[in-house]
Amino acid sequence: KHLGQNIEQIFKERGEVSFRKTEQELLESYLAKPECSIIAAGGGVLENPLTKELVLNKSLSIWLDISLEAVKQRLTVEQRRKRPLFPKCANQLDALFQTRTESFHNAKLRVDANEPPEEICEKILGQLPENNRQIWIKGERNSYPCIAQNIFSNWFVDYLKVKIPSKQIILVSDKNVSSIHGNNFYRHLRDRGFKITQIIVPATEESKSLNQMEKLYQACLENETRRDTAILALGGGMICDLAGFLAATFMRGLPLFLLPTTTLAAVDAAVGSKNAINFSRIKNLIGTFYAPQTVILDPLLLQTQDPKAHGWGFVEALKMSLTSDYYCYNYFKSQLEPILNREPKILSQAIFRAIALKKHLVAVDEFDGGQRMLLNFGHTIGHAIESGGNFALAHGKAVGLGMLAESCFCEHMNMSAGVRHELEEILPKLDVPTNWNEQPMDISALRRDKKHEFDRLRFPLVTSVGQSKIIDLEIKHLEKFLHASI
Repeated sequence: KHLGQNIEQIFKERGEVSFRKTEQELLESYLAKPECSIIAAGGGVLENPLTKELVLNKSLSIWLDISLEAVKQRLTVEQRRKRPLFPKCANQLDALFQTRTESFHNAKLRVDANEPPEEICEKILGQLPENNRQIWIKGERNSYPCIAQNIFSNWFVDYLKVKIPSKQIILVSDKNVSSIHGNNFYRHLRDRGFKITQIIVPATEESKSLNQMEKLYQACLENETRRDTAILALGGGMICDLAGFLAATFMRGLPLFLLPTTTLAAVDAAVGSKNAINFSRIKNLIGTFYAPQTVILDPLLLQTQDPKAHGWGFVEALKMSLTSDYYCYNYFKSQLEPILNREPKILSQAIFRAIALKKHLVAVDEFDGGQRMLLNFGHTIGHAIESGGNFALAHGKAVGLGMLAESCFCEHMNMSAGVRHELEEILPKLDVPTNWNEQPMDISALRRDKKHEFDRLRFPLVTSVGQSKIIDLEIKHLEKFLHASI
């Protein structure tokens, strides 16, 4: 329509190169407009690197995934004749299909398109994330919003311009996240007028250390960081902890924005104002309470995490429901399949429900001196398991093992009923094994636990699903149980 010709005529008279250039220009024009547009792009749209960058970075790209057999069945003889590349590629259709499919894996959403059009539309609508949904975390001293929003949206750029008048940003991410999101996000903000420095750390738990923190301080000095420079943390739990500690301590406090890319970070590490680094093989020993300005929950970021990591991360959400809300736990159980499949709408709802549970505990106990300790369910033994394995085990997986171990202990002491059985049923679905007593375990870590005082532990006891309390536990009882079990 733009050129006054159909596609067959454009290819014949102008060639494919001209077509791809016009395609790029039109996409650039439509994506720059403030109003929303629905654009149906052809199969070759991602073959042009510039067009690919436009589609992936400036739009919500949806891959209509269809089998090659279905494609062949839908193309009539007349339709095949009108497709300019089909006659040349008829004999190599399988190879062309495979090449394009590999590119489509970069799309933010995937929808099975082997169904009738009306069913495909239903699936698309069901997967669209709920932007601008908010929940406020309000503690004794601090409050901040958790907002569902695409980090590449114009809305978020405008939001940062208001929140960061200096436009000075330190972006902290790890090597894995930077290659998937960080480099694109860095360019996205740089091209919109921000003076941004990207700091990339190794994607391991070992980065939560004084040694790595010293390197971050040095990088801030070298880049002339000022009090009005903001720290943006783009990553999982490790990055939220590391960047949070950096923001809390450098120049006695810098503005902090948390952009979690994992489920664990979204429901736990980014919410509640805690940050910490490990020291002397003790998990989270050195840290602060330091509230972010904002937490941005972009459901599309969670689509790129490892599926197993997603399941392990959801253990933290499960923990909150087990300690506080029977009905929420049953909701998580009933929706576990779409949650694990990361269907954006269901996953977003689940994450916000988990955050809502944590919100209430933070409101009454912002600085972790009482009821908020319920969130340590699974962490006492979980940290001992992490320490025993030299922190090689994923945190969510260790917490799941710790939750089961602590439930076994409480049942052994006749203090709990039904929780162990529930965990034995649901943890394997999250790819968490139930053989907690076969894991390497540093039992001495119990006496280095932050909740340990005078041979006693402030211990979260889950008496039944949704019911819990904090008890003073003589540590020798837990040590005896663990020594007898492993």
